[in-house]
Amino acid sequence: METEFAVKNIDIKREENLKFIMQYVNVKLIAVVMVGHSGRFPKKHLASVQEGVRLIDVTVKNLRRMGFQVIVYSKYRFPISVPLLLDEEKWILPSIITLLRKMNQGIFIFGGDMPLIKREAVEKMMPYLSHAVVVPRWKNGYLEPLHAYYTPKIIPVFEKVLNEEKPSLHRAIEACRDVYYVPAEKMPEQTFFNVNTPEDLNSLRELIKS
Repeated sequence: METEFAVKNIDIKREENLKFIMQYVNVKLIAVVMVGHSGRFPKKHLASVQEGVRLIDVTVKNLRRMGFQVIVYSKYRFPISVPLLLDEEKWILPSIITLLRKMNQGIFIFGGDMPLIKREAVEKMMPYLSHAVVVPRWKNGYLEPLHAYYTPKIIPVFEKVLNEEKPSLHRAIEACRDVYYVPAEKMPEQTFFNVNTPEDLNSLRELIKS
């Protein structure tokens, strides 16, 4: 199976990147890749997928091929070919608030363990970037908050939810008035595949081989 993320097999032409960017010439395409701690699979982002290629490298290269300016926002430091910001917050909600303050503009946020993000999935979100948040949502109501677009407009709402008795990122997104929900079912297959276990990593290796 031929995929965008297969490092050795795919060489997306520069002209395709330019065409993709020029459609949204007034938008700075910044993708922030979140890297956190994992109890089930410690340092999974640095695990080898192919010889000399780590999981985080696959995710970053995939996004760069689409024309994004990529920044890694990580709980720990490691060598990487793009800028790395240290995330000193304890969990995801304050991390996003702090990140939006630092960036002071709308940004895409992706999970560092999501190597199969598809160009077509991003394109389905692009027309709605005038909204405060753009996030895929499944029919059962489940959100994909680490495949989403956020703007600083949501900071006051997120801060309010952060002070609630049971705060969550899902609750914070749903509390925002200006959210565009993209049907997750219309996204390409495997877009939201993420690596949570060594078994998931083996599955990714097989996908790259096929």
